[in-house]
Amino acid sequence: HGSFRGRWQNRNRHNNRRRDDLNKPQLKGKQAKYLMQHTRRGKQWKRRGVTRRYNNRNVKQKEASVKVAADWKVVEQFDLSALTKMSMTPPQAEDLKWCGQLYKYNDEYDRVSTKNESKLKRFENVSFLNVTTVDDPVIQEYAKETTQKGEGSTVFCTDELMAHLMTCSRSVYPWDIYFTRLENDIVFIDKREDSRLEMLTVNETATMRTTQEDESKVAAINQAEKLSIEATAINQNFSQQVLNKTRKKTYPNPNPLWDEEDEEEGMEPASFAYRYRKWKLGNLTLIARTELHCRVDRAVKGQKAQLATIYALNEWDSKLSGGVDWRTKIDTLPGAVLATELKNNACKLGKWTAQTLVAGANLMKIGYVSRVQSKDPYNHVILGTQFYKPREFAVQINLSQSNMWGTLKALIDIILKQPVGKYVLMKDPNKPTLRVYSVPMSTFMAEEDDEDDDEDEDEDDAAIENDLD
Repeated sequence: HGSFRGRWQNRNRHNNRRRDDLNKPQLKGKQAKYLMQHTRRGKQWKRRGVTRRYNNRNVKQKEASVKVAADWKVVEQFDLSALTKMSMTPPQAEDLKWCGQLYKYNDEYDRVSTKNESKLKRFENVSFLNVTTVDDPVIQEYAKETTQKGEGSTVFCTDELMAHLMTCSRSVYPWDIYFTRLENDIVFIDKREDSRLEMLTVNETATMRTTQEDESKVAAINQAEKLSIEATAINQNFSQQVLNKTRKKTYPNPNPLWDEEDEEEGMEPASFAYRYRKWKLGNLTLIARTELHCRVDRAVKGQKAQLATIYALNEWDSKLSGGVDWRTKIDTLPGAVLATELKNNACKLGKWTAQTLVAGANLMKIGYVSRVQSKDPYNHVILGTQFYKPREFAVQINLSQSNMWGTLKALIDIILKQPVGKYVLMKDPNKPTLRVYSVPMSTFMAEEDDEDDDEDEDEDDAAIENDLD
């Protein structure tokens, strides 16, 4: 009986509602049409809202780049969008020191096309050095001089970290960079030993959002981490392949990052030049190590060769990436290929452009490298190359130099307002939010100390063995 009573009560409610509707004044003409349109639109938005909430629950959640410890304290938090409003006049750079060597660019690669493709080689005997700021011996010298002279606020960095901070408003993936503020207003901007900042991202800014279901269906070779390793290897190999090793310029100072004693036999450093530069950012001084990758002959004889950086974009599977097929478009419509890359890899291209600008290079060479077969991540071919002038390219990709320097200055000022200590700037893994954490000075040093202790123990064991012999 209870269930019957419920059905009867519901029917009464329905009849009462119909009676009320009949008693309401009926709308006619435009009023009735307007009401119907808005009622229908409201239902559509309601359905869309349900779908969006459902999709958001299924979007794959990213993990933080580093685990936040219990003793980390948030001292600042803000949205990435706030950085797009920062601005300052780009400062003039002063060269401090040139090190290493530069080979000429091999212009044969300007004639590469889909009909004349070139196989990408592997340079397994080349060591690509990713030395952190505090471990750079030249920066250590300048830091010591600055401390002795007491020249005021001085910041030490590398072009890689500068470019990342300058363009971080474009970033989607999680990352972290730490700042060490010492006495006399000296600041080191650095990365962890096991940081992945030097690894290239792939499709970071693509509009497609990967769900947990999609991730499970994607082949292992096309998952984000594997694509990052593949892109980084392509970029490194391409930077060495397009050089003319018969012509080089050697600078007065040797490569400061290369230690032959610590390297394996038969290995050699990547053919880069290191240009140490200084900038005045208002009331503070910035000193950084920048990289140059090659020299390019001028079209007019008698003029000095131009300095350039070298990078490579890579195609893995145009059907899965939401891009265009390079083999059918790159020769006839290169602009369409670049436009798609700007949409899918805005952060990576912005960082490359910023690195080229802070290094004072005249040109930026970008190679277009594709898999031989879409299911083979180990073999690649070069389908084309293109030179870009960094200032013009920055305008093309909507990268403002004023905003680059304004963003960097704003982030440094946040650290300089804090007391002496160590701070971690961290991008939220799933939101466009930055947080600054105050962390113990020993943070990120435990692993390094363990490695040093292991080395010391090995040396002690060897000494004891010698004594026993």
